[in-house]
Amino acid sequence: MRITFAIPTYNRVSQLKIALASIERQVIPKGLSVSVAISNSHSIDGTTHFLNNIRSRFKMHIFNVPGSRAPNWFSLTKVVPKCADFIWMMGDDDLLTSKYSLRSIFDVIKDNLDADLFLVPMNRRVPHQRMIQRDTLMTLCNQHSYHEMLGWISGLIIRRHYFQLGMKKYTRALGFVSSPPKVMVRKKVGHFIHAQSFFSILHNRTAVLCDINVITEQKGSDRALSTVLARDGASKRFHSQRFFFDIGNILSFTHDNGLKTKPSFFKYVNKGFHQLLFDIYIEGALTGLYTKAEMKYQENLLMYKSKYLVKMSIHGSFIKQVKSVAAHSRQLINIRERLGAIRTMNKARKLR
Repeated sequence: MRITFAIPTYNRVSQLKIALASIERQVIPKGLSVSVAISNSHSIDGTTHFLNNIRSRFKMHIFNVPGSRAPNWFSLTKVVPKCADFIWMMGDDDLLTSKYSLRSIFDVIKDNLDADLFLVPMNRRVPHQRMIQRDTLMTLCNQHSYHEMLGWISGLIIRRHYFQLGMKKYTRALGFVSSPPKVMVRKKVGHFIHAQSFFSILHNRTAVLCDINVITEQKGSDRALSTVLARDGASKRFHSQRFFFDIGNILSFTHDNGLKTKPSFFKYVNKGFHQLLFDIYIEGALTGLYTKAEMKYQENLLMYKSKYLVKMSIHGSFIKQVKSVAAHSRQLINIRERLGAIRTMNKARKLR
């Protein structure tokens, strides 16, 4: 069996060295061949020099063109070896937790050779229970949540054929035109485009949840939601809106394909995705961060597109929290009207 680690990197040469060192120290079991693919499209911090002089006991496949206009994941599809059976996608600021991490995953893959995707949840989100669960990807997402299963790139080990298909969808969603001239046309895309891309092609395929401690974030990595929402001005407005694009895109896909989602499908980092969206929506209403058109888009999504989001958002405790915040705002009447409309809709649904 051949497994390739696929690592996109951008201005993180120190973290990249740690990630690669964790791969270098792996105990490789008999019957397994390992290689590493790295893409560096835009770095200016010394990554280019490091990759030009890298040495490894594994076969390295490197795209190292800092001036390239192509997204890193697109470039990775060009250097990932065609002979690879599975691709372990890995962030440049993550690392394998022990020298036996690869062996542990290899053992699971050997027992499930017909599966197309292996999922390793993140440490800080779901405490590991050393559980191996096999089912369709849709079933696993309904049980453990779409985001917990697909949101963390370093937790995805995928058959090469589907990796290539998923990355093509990913780059198209970004708006990248691969034929000359190569340009990027920015679209309204979410934070987790890779999750949507893989879910769309693998939702009815066999996946295996590997709830074991084999990979984690490096110390000092901070990709928490709070860092995104703590930004100011246009950056905060753009990045917080992308969470609505995430949920809007996945709701459209599940609806168009007749897929039934359970409330747990929308869990996000140990809480409901609805709460995240409402936090963004309420803050925008209180601060005037978004335009009227953007607020309308958010309202339509929250109130009409998903009965699960509406149902879960009308818990008394959450309404009290929102009211306590709104009570200190000049826009109190506006907020009450919106909450009243949502409560009315929820009551109407219960009467059906």
